[in-house]
Amino acid sequence: MGKISKKKPLKKNVPATPQSLFNEALERYQRLKHQNTQFADDMQSMMARILPQIEPYEIQFLQAKYQLTEKIIPYMSKKTLPDYAREELRLWIFDNFDDLGSTPFSSAIDLAPLMQNYEYHTSLHIDNANEKLFKKMANNGVSEEEINEVRSFTEKMNNASTKEEHDALFEEAFGNLNTENDQNDMSDEDDFFESLFGDEQTFTEDDSTHDTSNNHTNEELEHKKLTKLFSQSAINKLFRRMSRALHPDLEQDSTKKEEKHHKMVALIDARDQKDIAYILQAYKEIFGQLPESFPEEDYTQLLPLIEHMIEKIKKQRQDVFNEIPFSENVYTMFYDKNIKKENIKINKHIKHLEEQAKAIQEEIQEISSISALRERIASRNLSRLDFF
Repeated sequence: MGKISKKKPLKKNVPATPQSLFNEALERYQRLKHQNTQFADDMQSMMARILPQIEPYEIQFLQAKYQLTEKIIPYMSKKTLPDYAREELRLWIFDNFDDLGSTPFSSAIDLAPLMQNYEYHTSLHIDNANEKLFKKMANNGVSEEEINEVRSFTEKMNNASTKEEHDALFEEAFGNLNTENDQNDMSDEDDFFESLFGDEQTFTEDDSTHDTSNNHTNEELEHKKLTKLFSQSAINKLFRRMSRALHPDLEQDSTKKEEKHHKMVALIDARDQKDIAYILQAYKEIFGQLPESFPEEDYTQLLPLIEHMIEKIKKQRQDVFNEIPFSENVYTMFYDKNIKKENIKINKHIKHLEEQAKAIQEEIQEISSISALRERIASRNLSRLDFF
C-alpha cells in the first residue's frame, strides 16, 4: 500500500481585529529592529574582514597616483604650456586629489606637501602671466608708472585672502560698479543665455524653497497628529504609571536614584520618539506583565503610531552606512551572502588595483616633456567624450 498523505488543515479566515493588526505590526517592527541591529553588526564584521585584505594593494595604488600627481604638478608653471592644456591639467590634478583623499586608506599618505607644491607652481604661473602682461603693456606705450600701479594692485589681489578684502580692493580701484548699466550693456550671447536659463533658474530656486517649506509643514502636522494619538491612547496611561514608579525624587537610595534617573530619561526619549515597543517592554520589566488587552479604540489609535515607527526604522539602514565610514562603498563592491563569491570579488578588485598601479607607473615614465603631457591630456579628453 502506498503512503497515506496527510493534508494540512486549512487555515480559517479569521477576521482581523484592531488588536490583531496592532500585534502583527508590533511583531514586524521588532523583527525589522532586530534585522537592523544584525545588519550593523554584519557591517562591522565585513569591514574588519575585507579592509585588511585589500589595504596593501589600495596603498600601492594611492602611492602610484601620488607619484603621478607629483610628476605633473610642475608643468602648471611651464610658460610653453597652452592655456587650454593648463586648465585641463588643473582638472586632472584636482581629480587626483579627490581620489587620494576619499578612501579608507588616505591616512597612509600626506597630501599637504602635494598641495603646497601645487600652490607654488600655480603662483609661479600667475607671476609669469603677469610679467607677460606688463611687457605687452610696455610695448603698447603704457607708462612705467601706470604699469607699477597695475603691478601693485595685482600683488594686493594675490595676497588678499578673503572675499571682503577682494571687494575692498575693487572698490578702491574702480569705485561702485553700476550694475544697472551692466545689465543694459549685456551682450547678445548673455541675452541668449538668459532667455534659455534665466527664468528656469528663478523658478527652480522658488520651487525648491516652496518644496522645503511644504516638507517642513507636513512633518510638523504629522508630529502633532502622532502626539495627539499618543496622548489619547492607553500607552500614555502606561507611561504615566511608569513615570510614577521611576521618579528619582521618590527614591532615597543614591544608587537606585541614579539608576531610575537614567531609566526615566530613556523612557521620556521613547515617548518623544513614539517608541511603543520600548515603552511596552519597559512596563513589563517594571510590573512583571503587560495588561491583557486595551479597549478596541486604543488599538485603533495605536496602529498608526506603530506603522510610523515601522516606516522610520526602514530608513535606518542608511544610518548604519553613515555611521561607518566607507561601509556603503565596501558593501556595494564586495558583499555577498556566499563567502566564496565575496572572495572572488575581493581577488578581482586586488587584480584591478595591481593593473592600475602598473599602468600609472608606466604613465609616469611616458610623461617626460610638454608634448608628451599634451598627448596624455588629449587622451583623457577623448576618454571623457567616450564616457558621455
